[in-house]
Amino acid sequence: MVDGSSDFDAKLEARRAALGLTAQPFAKQAPRSTGDEQARLRDRAIFIAFSIIAVSVTVFQCIGLPITDDAVIPLAIPVSFISLAVLCWFVPPKINPWRLVLYFLFVATVGLSTSIFADTYSIASLALLVALYTPFIFSFQTTEANFRRCLDMFSVLMIALAGLEFLQHAMQLVAGPQSWPNPYKLLPEGMLVPNFTYLQPIAWGARLNKPQAFVFLEVSFLSQYIALALLIEILIFRRVKRIVYFSAALFATFAGTGLLLLLVSLPLVMGRMPLRNALLVTLVLLMVAGLAAHLGWIDMVGGRVTEFHKAGGSANHRFIEPFDRIMQSLDRTGSFYSGIGAGQIEKVNNHQFWPIAKAIVEYGLLPGLLFYAYFLYSMFDRPPHLRLAIVLVIWYTFEGALLTAVNPITCLLSSMILIERSRRGGERGGNTTAPPHKSTRNGENDG
Repeated sequence: MVDGSSDFDAKLEARRAALGLTAQPFAKQAPRSTGDEQARLRDRAIFIAFSIIAVSVTVFQCIGLPITDDAVIPLAIPVSFISLAVLCWFVPPKINPWRLVLYFLFVATVGLSTSIFADTYSIASLALLVALYTPFIFSFQTTEANFRRCLDMFSVLMIALAGLEFLQHAMQLVAGPQSWPNPYKLLPEGMLVPNFTYLQPIAWGARLNKPQAFVFLEVSFLSQYIALALLIEILIFRRVKRIVYFSAALFATFAGTGLLLLLVSLPLVMGRMPLRNALLVTLVLLMVAGLAAHLGWIDMVGGRVTEFHKAGGSANHRFIEPFDRIMQSLDRTGSFYSGIGAGQIEKVNNHQFWPIAKAIVEYGLLPGLLFYAYFLYSMFDRPPHLRLAIVLVIWYTFEGALLTAVNPITCLLSSMILIERSRRGGERGGNTTAPPHKSTRNGENDG
């Protein structure tokens, strides 16, 4: 009996050893190394900063801080800058020398163009341009798992904001659009970011208004951010319920800019997606589009397509006139190195131009191109997810504005992330609780 027991114990120990277990399975584990603890705190700091900035460019989008009687700084700017400054204190930033070189070239040329050649200019506009794009110099190293956690936080945030959109629809269907809180009366005078249409009807003369989830500058911004959340779900997480939810919310905005961003990005998004997933996403989008058409969405929104060639139309302002203004500007003498002056393009018409159009018209061809080279290099300098970076660049280029703070700050949420590369092949920056995906060198997963 004793020999049998000894043989049994020996076999048990051998099996434990094969499974990597110790003879004392409940023994106290060794404490975490200092390096692991520092990485955990670093990732937490980056996640907190990312979350605060994401909230500032969405929930606090229409809130500003009055600095003079006619000047308001969007709250997103100081909140984001303070968050980044605190993050730099806890997490040493990485600085790519080429980002720094391009930044100084861009700042030097716009400064010289303005001070030497411009007859009229706004020093506040020039200072805002330089300040807004300074953070693109920096990036912070983290794990892919933490980056996915940050994107999931943004997705959850947009679920809540899309819920406010549906609540607005319910309120106006039951009690009329007058039941909505009026942002012009809700906020103290001077704290509402000016020059945006917070309330607008679904169609000319319609009784119902387009919802902007109470907090967005315009319904077009809500539409664009929902489209970004939808594209993140399609690109990275591929959660069918959220894809359906965001698709419905996108059509429910009755705005075309987010849908246009989605349509332009879909070939890029679905190009490397497995056929089964691509078919599923296509089916979901077609079902939601069919329901929207049945409810009259196309009749109410489809007429916007004719505005592309209609002078004064919204689509013409967004997509045709910026190109025309660039061509007109290049006909000027000295347009290669000088423009009409910082902040002067707004004096032409009270609407936003493409960032590259505003930069070239106000500062000249060379300064404008150097600015855009700096922006593009920062966005594509080891991006955490290449195709998401391309989507953000498309959005910023054609639907964003140079000095509308939420546009560059939202792009910064990608530019500031640098995925750490593990020293061991096949590993990516530590443990992850996310579902396994095949990874490429730019952080993409192929599903």
